[in-house]
Amino acid sequence: MNAHGYTLSELMVSLVIISILAFLSLPALTTLIDSHHRRVHTQGLLHQFQKTRAIAASQHRNTALCPTDEQQQCASTWGNQLLMFIDENYSGAYEADEDTVQGKWALPKGWTLNWRAFGSQKKITYTPSGVLLGQNGTMEVCPVSATDEIGTLTLSRSGRPRLGRRRYSESLCAN
Repeated sequence: MNAHGYTLSELMVSLVIISILAFLSLPALTTLIDSHHRRVHTQGLLHQFQKTRAIAASQHRNTALCPTDEQQQCASTWGNQLLMFIDENYSGAYEADEDTVQGKWALPKGWTLNWRAFGSQKKITYTPSGVLLGQNGTMEVCPVSATDEIGTLTLSRSGRPRLGRRRYSESLCAN
C-alpha cells in the first residue's frame, strides 16, 4: 500500500517533543521579556533627563524634574511620575505661574522610582550650564515584581546621566 501522511502515533510523539521544548524555553522567554521592559523604561527615564538638561542649556533657565502627584504638584516621595518645569524663581517647587515643559511622564502602573543620594532632595534641577544644582545620585527603576536586575540611571555632578543596572536584592526596590 502506498500511503501518504503521518500516523497518529508519529503526530503524538511530535506534539510531545514540541510541548517539552516549549516548556523548557518558557523561563528564558520570561527573563528576556523582563530584561526588555527594564531597558525600555530606563531608557525612557534617560530621555527625560537628557531633555531636561538640553532645555536648561538652550533656554538659559533652571529646569527641574520632580516626582508628581495627580494634581501636577511636586510630591514629597518618588513614585512613578515626573513633572518637568522651568524653575523661574529658583524655589525648587513647581508653582502655578511656572511653565511646564511637557505633561507628566510616567512609568507603567506598579513601577516606581527610587532616588539614592545623600540628603533628601525631592527634585533634580539643571542649571543653564547643564550641571546639576545640588547633588549627584542614582535613580532606580523598580518593576512591579522582583526580578534578577533593575535598571538604574546615575547622574554625575556635571549633570551627565548614565545607564546602568543593579541586582534587585541590592536595591531599594526590595524594601
